[in-house]
Amino acid sequence: PWLAIFAAAALMRTTRPLAAFAVVALLFVAALVRYADRFENKTEWHITMMNQLLRLSHPGEPVIDVKGETVYRQRATYPIFEAITRAQMASGILRDTIADDVVRWRCHVAQADGPMWPPQGRAFLSANFIDMGRLRASGQWINDDGTFSIAVPGQYVIVNEAGQARGALDGTPYGGARELIGGAHRFERAVPHERLAAVWAPAVERGHSPFHLRDREF
Repeated sequence: PWLAIFAAAALMRTTRPLAAFAVVALLFVAALVRYADRFENKTEWHITMMNQLLRLSHPGEPVIDVKGETVYRQRATYPIFEAITRAQMASGILRDTIADDVVRWRCHVAQADGPMWPPQGRAFLSANFIDMGRLRASGQWINDDGTFSIAVPGQYVIVNEAGQARGALDGTPYGGARELIGGAHRFERAVPHERLAAVWAPAVERGHSPFHLRDREF
């Protein structure tokens, strides 16, 4: 900025200052077109994320994201995970509280996986959230022996590729969404070897499924 002050003063001392300013303005316009990628709209990835956020979550439901990019929902944790925060967590100055915050806030929606998450929090989210497309919902893929665990208590459904699964959940016949506490659970399949997932029930009710990812192409 200080250089621009002296440059403007120098241009004013030329014999034709208006012409000099016009040339500089044209150069700036050319630079703007160049550095703005010819004004092409390259925000599709963010628009699709926001569209999925507004479908997957409702007002009042917290979201865990990296730096507040899901601007329409309250964040479930205070730190923003840019380079300084991650470095302080790595050195022990700050504590990674993602797991505690997500459980305390009953947060069921998370931003996509990526290197911006601190290692401990990233591992927790990867283990306890399932990909829905651009975002993730709380839940877990069910193991071959029927076991799975819930980190964030709430309403969950057991789904297969076609929709609701059939079987028994924790020893009783499964008939739809059920409140599950944090900890280990078991689902006995009616169809052997069927691939199943336990998913936060509102996500499925709002049209999302880990078997049919949405908003991936943009």
